[in-house]
Amino acid sequence: MARVQVNLKLGDSFKLMKLLEAEYVEKKLTDIQFAEYATQQLGFGVNSDHVFNRRTQLGIPATRTVATAENRASKKKSDKEALFDMICALETRVVNLEKLIVVKMAGK
Repeated sequence: MARVQVNLKLGDSFKLMKLLEAEYVEKKLTDIQFAEYATQQLGFGVNSDHVFNRRTQLGIPATRTVATAENRASKKKSDKEALFDMICALETRVVNLEKLIVVKMAGK
């Protein structure tokens, strides 16, 4: 694996920007994934900060974010539904246990 530099040389930065213009939107990768791809394609170390900075300088919007607000909201909703289902199941178990206790107490 190529060593990732903190600052890219001017020529390397230009090559990365050309690759971003040509393939970023088409690949639909996160900045992290595109950095790995660019490292393989260009032969020098690229990190997600390099990709993010050059992409924003070029005005290219992110094609895929790691976790969007919409994804988080839908996950929260499904988490709440799962918790509600668990509470309903526990309530049913408690009611059944209460009935069992009443039956056993009546038998004494």
